[in-house]
Parts: sequence; structure tokens; C-alpha cells
Amino acid sequence: EVIRWMGELRNDVWGALMMLCLRKYPAKVSYLPADQVSDRTKPISNMPALTEDVPNNWVSVQDDIVLLWSSHTTHAAMHTKQSPNSKVDDGVFKLLLVRGKVSRLRMALILLGLENGSHLGQPYVEEVDCCAFRVEPSTERGARIGMNVVDGELVEEGPVQGHLLPGRFQFFCRPQQQSEGTTSGLT
Repeated sequence: EVIRWMGELRNDVWGALMMLCLRKYPAKVSYLPADQVSDRTKPISNMPALTEDVPNNWVSVQDDIVLLWSSHTTHAAMHTKQSPNSKVDDGVFKLLLVRGKVSRLRMALILLGLENGSHLGQPYVEEVDCCAFRVEPSTERGARIGMNVVDGELVEEGPVQGHLLPGRFQFFCRPQQQSEGTTSGLT
């Protein structure tokens, strides 16, 4: 928010600053793999509370995290294609994860790749299909506290959990025009 006055350029400036000061945050990341959910058109019925352990069919990773980004759309901004394989109606989050072994140079290349989606083919970048996730920052003494940001808004530090609510949102859009004047698909 401090550099919001810069407009869209603030994303590049902030990204460069974060890359130069590359921080690693010890955390436990847990997720429900998409292939474990048989009907993705309905909400998850056994979603655990934040105070409960995640179920056994979830995958958990404990590591130093540099970047964690959950997305349900292809673009976060006009020039940020962080999740090129996302589909709005598939009931799946794409969880983008970069772990702590990444160098500053590699992180710079990853951030530059966000513009066209080429970051996905780079080392240290993991993309996971999931229907729910949880991030639990380390509570060990001396552990660095990370920043929790949801849709650009800073939220209280601590565990964060998310899951999809299929069918709860409607999109209205103009039909895409083909060259012969017929319509096909939606834009």
C-alpha cells in the first residue's frame, strides 16, 4: 500500500525488492490433492477447522517457503500470468510453491517468468492441483513471521486455510466474436 501511487509498476518494484531481500519462512503447507476429490462440483464435506489436524488424505510439506500462491484464475493482473493452466470452473486451486533452496538469481528469473507463465518450467517451482489448502507458519522460537496476504489485503499472522465453494459465483460476459460474425465461446 505504501507504493500504491506507482500504479502497476509497484508490482515490479516490490518484486525486485523482495527478491533482493529474499526471505525464507519456515512453514507447514498442507493440501487436499484434486485427485482425492471425486465430485468437484460440490463443497468439501469434511473440511477441518483450523484447530483440527488435516485428514490423512491430505499431503503435508514442512520446509522453508519463499513463495506460496494459491490461484483459481490464470492472471492476477494484466501482466501476471501466475497460473496459466487454471480454469475457473474446474473446482481446483493451483498452488504455486517455491521452497527455500532457491537463489536470488533463480528467484529473479521465476518472477520475470510470471509475465508469460514460463516460471512453471523452472527449477524450484512446484505447481500442485488441490481443492483445499492450509498454511501454518512455524511457531518455533526465533522463526521468522511471514506475511499473509489474501487478495492483496494483509491478514492476521497465523494459519490460513482455503477451499473452493463451487457454483457460488456467476460470471457474466460478452460472447467472443469470430471473424465471420458468429459467436463461439465466452471471453
